[in-house]
Amino acid sequence: MTNTSTPANTKKNYEIDGRCMDCFFNVFERLINKFHFNDDDRKLFYSFYNHITAQSSGQLMPEIHRELNQKFCEISGVLDPYSVEKSESNKQALALYKKWRIIVIESDYFFDTALRLCIAENIMDYGPGNNFDIEKTIEQVMNAKFAIDNTTLLKQHIKEAKSILNLGDNAGEIVFDKLVVLR
Repeated sequence: MTNTSTPANTKKNYEIDGRCMDCFFNVFERLINKFHFNDDDRKLFYSFYNHITAQSSGQLMPEIHRELNQKFCEISGVLDPYSVEKSESNKQALALYKKWRIIVIESDYFFDTALRLCIAENIMDYGPGNNFDIEKTIEQVMNAKFAIDNTTLLKQHIKEAKSILNLGDNAGEIVFDKLVVLR
C-alpha cells in the first residue's frame, strides 16, 4: 500500500496494492470452495467483493479484509472459517514448544533463537497460504540471515520496558512469543 497524499491534517488516501487484492481473492476462493458455496452464494459474495474493492479508496487493507470476512461469515453462516485450523495450529505449537523451550533456554544466543522461533511461527497463517511445514520453516528461519536486523535494539527495548503488549494475529504464534520475554 502506498501513501499517495501527505498534506498535514488531511485524511490519507491509500493506493491499494493489487497483490493484496489478488491475495484476498485467493483466500476467499479457497474458503468458498472449503464451505461449498452454491452458485447463488458465490455470486453474492463476489458481487460484494467487487463492490468493496471498487469503493476501497482511502481504506486500509485490514479494513477491507474485515468487511469481506464479515460478508463471508454472513453468507456462509460460519462464525469462524478457520476454527479447525486454529485449533490444529495451537496443538502443533504447544507440542513444538516443549522441544524448543529447552533449546532456547540452553542456547548461547537465547534471545536470537527465541526471536527466530517467533518469526517461524508467524508463518502459521491460513489466510494467504494453507500449505506450510512448520518444522521445515523453523529450520530455514534458524539458518537465515535477516535482511534488516534490529535484534539488539529490540532486545534493549524489551529489557527496558515496564510492560509489553503482545498482539498475535495467528493461532499458535503466541506460544513462541512468550519465549522472547522469558528471561
